[in-house]
Amino acid sequence: MAVFLVAEDERSVRENLVFHLGNISLPGETEVTVVAAIDAPTAIAALMTKRPDVVITDMYMGSDNEAGLKVLDKAKELDSLTEVIILTANGSTANAVTALVEKGAFDYVEKGGGSDDPERDFKVARTKAIQALRSRRANEGLRNERARILRCTAELSSLFHDARSPLAVIQLYAQLQPDLKEEAEEMAEASAGILKGVSRLTALLNDWDGRVRDPQWGASVKTESVELAGLYRQVRYARPGIGVQEKIPARPVMVDADRVLIRSVMDNLFSNAVKFSPPGSELVVEIEEVPKLEYRGWSVNRPGVWVAVTDQGPGLEEDQLTLVFDKGWTGGHANSNTGMGLYLAKLFVQLHGGMIAAESEGIGKGATFRFCIPK
Repeated sequence: MAVFLVAEDERSVRENLVFHLGNISLPGETEVTVVAAIDAPTAIAALMTKRPDVVITDMYMGSDNEAGLKVLDKAKELDSLTEVIILTANGSTANAVTALVEKGAFDYVEKGGGSDDPERDFKVARTKAIQALRSRRANEGLRNERARILRCTAELSSLFHDARSPLAVIQLYAQLQPDLKEEAEEMAEASAGILKGVSRLTALLNDWDGRVRDPQWGASVKTESVELAGLYRQVRYARPGIGVQEKIPARPVMVDADRVLIRSVMDNLFSNAVKFSPPGSELVVEIEEVPKLEYRGWSVNRPGVWVAVTDQGPGLEEDQLTLVFDKGWTGGHANSNTGMGLYLAKLFVQLHGGMIAAESEGIGKGATFRFCIPK
């Protein structure tokens, strides 16, 4: 649906513009709506509620000589893709040119240009409005494609990041094997760890192989019914000397989610906790269903699920609780950390309408990473 906003204080001009724009018929636009405003405040209010695609605004309205510029500025502030056409009177185009060059207006139309055809101005305005709408739609397509490319890039970064975790497990147990020649039980455990790591890596690559072959890859979150406890067990692995306590409901915990993305989040939180846990410590993994999602001022009035992983690792200072989710932040662990995992985890959770947070009582006191998504 195409939405036009006409901001004009002269009634006859306003009504004629509304009439001409209302009769526009364009391929791909199922409906055309025209909203009228008589001054800058009314136009700005309409910008905020109607979100028009194209705005046609008079430069001067009433005693306000900057009315058109105010409307233009607000339109661009709300959505940089909104196209704005400036109406000027008496052949004065200086301010309109300023709007074009400095403010990003699409074009201008002179009222009373001296033509014998009284409909000329409205026909010109109509033509330029159509051109502006086409420009808007083309730019929307570019913006959507850019967003899709960014999502694909983020997901590929996640693939490379997630592949490190099972490879680290394989490397760990492979390094242990030469020392376990006389210990049959430990040797079997090491072999099982290697097989588990290979299995996780194979499943990961199979998932992503199917994902990148999808023609709609990156266009949106691909949701399906997912059982979270089962998803967690796919990423869970054992590390010698690290215990895991699980607080997970016995019944299935179902959500509508992108299985690959949420598994990536769970894998990241669990593998980070394992990596930074000292020998002899214990992790706590919790999955909890709640009737309403709330967290320190953030809320979504829908039932959902919280997933939390608590470790006894090095902990975080207060100012690091948000920094950990910044792109490229390694916290001084650059040799073993790309700085992408938690950044991508936050992105993937937000794509589901959820939130993610870090908690810690300070350095040396461990940390909890939790996220939630609506059901």
